Amino acid sequence: MKGLTVMFQEKIKQLQDKNLIIDALHSFFKGNGFTRIEPELMNRTTAFITSNPSVSEDKLIQLQLRDGYSYVLRPDITTSILETYLPLMNDNDQLQVCYQASSYRQSETGLKTFPQYGYEVVGQVNIQNQLKMLLNISKKLKKEMVFVVSYPSFMTSRISTMNPKIKEALSLQSTTSLKTLLDNKTYEDILPYLNLKGTFEDLQNELDLSVLKPYQKELGQLSAIIDLSVMPPYDYYSGLYIQGYMKGYHTPVLFGGSYDGRTGQYQKQAFGVSISLEMLLKEFNL
Repeated sequence: MKGLTVMFQEKIKQLQDKNLIIDALHSFFKGNGFTRIEPELMNRTTAFITSNPSVSEDKLIQLQLRDGYSYVLRPDITTSILETYLPLMNDNDQLQVCYQASSYRQSETGLKTFPQYGYEVVGQVNIQNQLKMLLNISKKLKKEMVFVVSYPSFMTSRISTMNPKIKEALSLQSTTSLKTLLDNKTYEDILPYLNLKGTFEDLQNELDLSVLKPYQKELGQLSAIIDLSVMPPYDYYSGLYIQGYMKGYHTPVLFGGSYDGRTGQYQKQAFGVSISLEMLLKEFNL
């Protein structure tokens, strides 16, 4: 009985510590003018697949409801937010929202939940300010963080069809697989941009990285590593894409970036970042 009491008290302490971290994040975003929202739980299957054609459908949690439409249990929070708010925005409207929510995927063992805290900015977006925001977030978390930066459209402009196999080969930096999957001309074109692993200043002398030049100062403050082979899990990221790693972990604690390709039809820019609560709480031993 005493053992159960200790376990109960430890569980309550974990919840209290978890809430302290989440409250600190909420306070930070509220202080920066963000509104906290609860994203919709489901998205239309066709709408999600249309905007994310390279996402494997067998990993989605699909539901058939009585209205006759097929839905997918929130596989991605950005898509959910855009579907809710973007059509309602006028030309000069600015959206700045933050959230605590989970996304869901199929795994070999069943339902996989991804708890996260994130934010989205839609309207007129200053990328330099967003990079400063990431630096402030890392300071708020009081954890040393390494940032890895890529520019997805840099690779997609050179590869006509970016399917999951090519994405995987890029992420593994497997030149053997890429040579099999791509034609010789495409392979030779992207080969110089693989295995970069350097800062902007290091690489600018070797390669044409003009797309990153406007952000040179902020990338330097982040001590960002440039790796153009890093591809996002969702197709709507087109501009700057960023992953943040904490020391000792091979999985990013945060990821996000620009996705103007998804909002361009509304003449709006967009930038968003998701922070993995699972990774963050693991780092804090919760």
